[in-house]
Amino acid sequence: MRILLCSSIRDNDSPDIFAHVERCRHPRAPSPLHFADGSQNEISDQHLSATETVIQFFAPNPGCGNTKPWVAVWPSDASEPYLADYKVWQYVEPTSGLKPHTVKFNNTELGIGEYKAAFVCEDGRRSPWMVSETFKVGPVPCEYEGWCAHRAGQYNNAWMYTACDKVAHELCEGCQLGLKCVACRDCIAQCGLSDDIDIGFGDLSR
Repeated sequence: MRILLCSSIRDNDSPDIFAHVERCRHPRAPSPLHFADGSQNEISDQHLSATETVIQFFAPNPGCGNTKPWVAVWPSDASEPYLADYKVWQYVEPTSGLKPHTVKFNNTELGIGEYKAAFVCEDGRRSPWMVSETFKVGPVPCEYEGWCAHRAGQYNNAWMYTACDKVAHELCEGCQLGLKCVACRDCIAQCGLSDDIDIGFGDLSR
């Protein structure tokens, strides 16, 4: 049986939507770990968007020698070394300076479950040199025409809805303070809006 993950909606929402919504809360996503200066291998941020798991990291010294560093996602109960089958993977590049690199994993490809991302070397040993916090991928929310589904916040995984005609002037306005840029970006895509919406100091690349 499919579980609907549709949380509270604005007070002027359609009664038809209310009739199909089951309100519930999703566990909070990991918060920003701490300020990273780029001098060591570390994950500086991880969060969930509407469709992806996003991890930002520094890797000035992966220690892989002549082999390539890569990252993959395993079920959270996988143990070191990570010899079990992974869900998805991709190569990563070493970082330099204060600009982190970003990897994104499609939640549909991962499927429902609890996971962690491990950074390893292409040397056959799969001994991790960096591991993310555990994150949870749940069922997708209901879809309703004229509405977009988005996370309540960058570090709060509860699902919320915003009417497409209010995205630019309500949801994306919060992005001026860097609060809802992820939700703003997700709704621009879902509603087919122009990506040149004026959001002031917001950063849609996050």
